[in-house]
Amino acid sequence: MGALLALMSLHMAAELPIDGSEKTEYRGNAKKYQSRTLLAFRLELGNVSQVNCDALSFSPSDVYEYLQKFGLTAAGGRLGPVGVPGLLLAGGINFYGNQVSFGCDTVVNYEIVLADSSIVEVNKTSYSDLFWALKGGSSNFGIVTRFDLQTIKSPKACAGAHTLSSKYINEFLAAAATYASDIYDPKTHIVPTLTAGETTLTTMILLYDGDSISYPDIFKPFTDIPAISSTFDFKTVAEFTAETGAMVIDGIKYNPPEAH
Repeated sequence: MGALLALMSLHMAAELPIDGSEKTEYRGNAKKYQSRTLLAFRLELGNVSQVNCDALSFSPSDVYEYLQKFGLTAAGGRLGPVGVPGLLLAGGINFYGNQVSFGCDTVVNYEIVLADSSIVEVNKTSYSDLFWALKGGSSNFGIVTRFDLQTIKSPKACAGAHTLSSKYINEFLAAAATYASDIYDPKTHIVPTLTAGETTLTTMILLYDGDSISYPDIFKPFTDIPAISSTFDFKTVAEFTAETGAMVIDGIKYNPPEAH
């Protein structure tokens, strides 16, 4: 019995990293965040108050695809492969940030395993200090096993990637500065990027939350610049995050094993 207890004690003391399928995209910054699961999310729709998902792993794309059937979406990742826990615990930049702020601000409840192994519900009225800390405090307070999110009514958006040649970099930067200085339409979101290579390409990821306006005035400084290619069109957020997810460079987050 003594040997068995010693073995159990040794087992319990072992370090078990939990991969949260985190958000950070760039090489060298992949951290171990939380559990890999989004076990449930809250669906505010008429008499339906909550939908439980029994599968063990969800990406934002899974959530978006389910919600689009109801004309809804959530303030999740802008790329399909982005991990849910790392994004929501670190803050959560999303397509709807000018309307709802960070993704973490739309979380109404967390289920979390604390250091003493207790499982608690964390919200405005229960463990309110921890509820505040989890909104941007990363994975320092326990293992979050469920996020309950407010949903956003958004049947479709006009969205796409607008790619320009290097000769228009100055116009591109001027357009980005103009937008950033006066975001007068909160239904918009942009992701400006410069991609270095044999030739430098500029790509602007654009999204307008709405299914009736195809080219909003606030985007004209971008869309008036001649494009090499543009995918700007009406689509669901599920479709758009699949599109942006395909832009991710394979292996960009890979960390090679350390030499011993």
